[in-house]
Amino acid sequence: MTDSAHLELHNYQSMTVNEYAAFEQATTNEQLLNKDGFWWRRVRHGFYRPLTPFLPELTPSSKPHGSLVQYGLYDTAHANSFLNLIVFDTNNQYHSNNLSQSMRRHLKIAVNQGLNVKQISNPRILMDQAYNVYRSFVYRTGYEYDNKRIVADFFQKWILSLQRFPKSKLHGVFYKKYLLSFQISVLVEDVLVLKTLINSKMGLQLHSSDLQLHYYRKIACKQENIRMIYDGYFSQRYGLNLYKLIRGAKVWYLPARIDAPFPLLMMARIIRPLDYKYLMGFTEYELSHEYKC
Repeated sequence: MTDSAHLELHNYQSMTVNEYAAFEQATTNEQLLNKDGFWWRRVRHGFYRPLTPFLPELTPSSKPHGSLVQYGLYDTAHANSFLNLIVFDTNNQYHSNNLSQSMRRHLKIAVNQGLNVKQISNPRILMDQAYNVYRSFVYRTGYEYDNKRIVADFFQKWILSLQRFPKSKLHGVFYKKYLLSFQISVLVEDVLVLKTLINSKMGLQLHSSDLQLHYYRKIACKQENIRMIYDGYFSQRYGLNLYKLIRGAKVWYLPARIDAPFPLLMMARIIRPLDYKYLMGFTEYELSHEYKC
């Protein structure tokens, strides 16, 4: 079916962590900090996690002064929490026949409607069609991240900043000449990192997101230096987690260390118990009954 459909699979060039940090600093509203060669991302005021949580073999030699931090590690003896990451494993050969019946049906609809995945480099498409898709996405979902982009001039500056990094890719799903969705992705070391998927209403109806993910997973199988696909942290939004898990994602239960004063953690546990649970992370056993995929 879709595995035999023609897909133009473009290879990624790998970014170093420093290149990725430069990319994030130029294209996002995130606050990053380099401490003795290790890159941290500010999660909220006074709290940092690694810029690359999917590379736990890189461990910090020192931490931001006066801040709370949480980072993954392989030495489980020093772990006191978990980082729950959403990943697609590429160790086994991906094939759409291994997807659930409903997901195969979604792909079939997308292919039968003539949808295509293409790498977008044409500035006119980016400034015109991509902007309209982005506005539609924001108004439909209430997406608030870096909300200046809803203004055309800021959106244009964002797109131009992306074009300064040729190792990054922006793929779109098209129906004929019309853009339905787009997504930015980068290969950091040996991990393919997916940024937020921007979907139009028509794209949702025609399952463009399933075709987009199928495209990435085919690339990951084809390109030998891609170890896995990283699709963000496990979220407090049940529907978003389920959306990814039923499409073949897994939760990586990465042992982690959180360095914070014990009284402060206990206060968070009492005052904001749900946030505390997600901060400390979940074991596979704790999530196995809630998410049955």
